[in-house]
Amino acid sequence: MKELGLPVMNYGIVTDDPEMIREKILMVLSNHDVLLISGGVSAGDYDFVPDILKETGMDIKFHKMKVRPGKPLLLQHSRRCWEHPIMLPAHLIPS
Repeated sequence: MKELGLPVMNYGIVTDDPEMIREKILMVLSNHDVLLISGGVSAGDYDFVPDILKETGMDIKFHKMKVRPGKPLLLQHSRRCWEHPIMLPAHLIPS
């Protein structure tokens, strides 16, 4: 994205706490058009991101799309057309 001249911000790692994840997502989306999340999107006990985004008004466009590397992939869309969270699984490097 930087090579395309787009501004990129790294907001670091958020622990597996639903409230902390919600706060970070809302803060980032209030300041940026695109949010890229790695981890917390699959179907494990600590994968809170899809439900949190639904709670904040996002609509799932696709989830668990089988692409390698990087499955499962999820895309949600906000009612405010400029917000596009894109979630990737935590482990993107094939082994």
